[in-house]
Amino acid sequence: MSNLLKPLKEGYQLDVNSAIFKAWYRFKENFFLYVLVGVLFFIVNFLISQLPYMSFLGNFISVILFSGFYIYSKNKDHGRQQNLDFFQGYLNIAGLVLYQMVLMILVVPLLMISMSSIIPIESFFDLLIGQVDLVSFSEQINGELENVGTNIILGILMVIGLAVYLSISFVFATPLIVLGKLNFWTAMELSRKTVGKQFFIFLFFWIAFLMFFGLASVFTIGIAYFFINPFMYLIIYEMYKQVFESNEL
Repeated sequence: MSNLLKPLKEGYQLDVNSAIFKAWYRFKENFFLYVLVGVLFFIVNFLISQLPYMSFLGNFISVILFSGFYIYSKNKDHGRQQNLDFFQGYLNIAGLVLYQMVLMILVVPLLMISMSSIIPIESFFDLLIGQVDLVSFSEQINGELENVGTNIILGILMVIGLAVYLSISFVFATPLIVLGKLNFWTAMELSRKTVGKQFFIFLFFWIAFLMFFGLASVFTIGIAYFFINPFMYLIIYEMYKQVFESNEL
């Protein structure tokens, strides 16, 4: 644990170019394996989410499955990797599920605050508890949302900002759980505080990466997802290793 706290206490340097280069080399070295496993995980996650009453499990299943990329990569660095490592995420299922649950708990109220800039929260609750029907609700908010265009734009920007902040702040939460063996809350807090020391470096990188991801997906009709998604996990692993494990390997 003391080594994991070192970057938070003493600071660290993040070389994004080096992380991308090493991730790319790692990806090319086992290209077909990473893509095949990524496609398999996508299919499993999709099929489970299509089952009745199971669609809400999508994020939980995805995090558990793709955490295996970190486990395989770490073992490969020590020369003891096995293909079954990709399926070892379930060994940390409790921590990963609790992490996702807390994330949802954080997101819901913040989303409601964001939504309140579009729909007045009082009107929304009146609809939920049945004090007004849909027709009355529509009539009620029509008079209150004269500037609905501006409100919608502000609401969308708030939601996007929230999603970006949480995605970046907790980027190391999963590897800290499965590799660092931390409990979910300690992992989340350590990730948030450590990333926060150089937040804008992470922000600029993810903006550029997501733009590339989006353009590649559009031009390949979504096919690029199956190549870029596993590559993304390898970049996160290389960043994690650079920040938290540079003194171990």
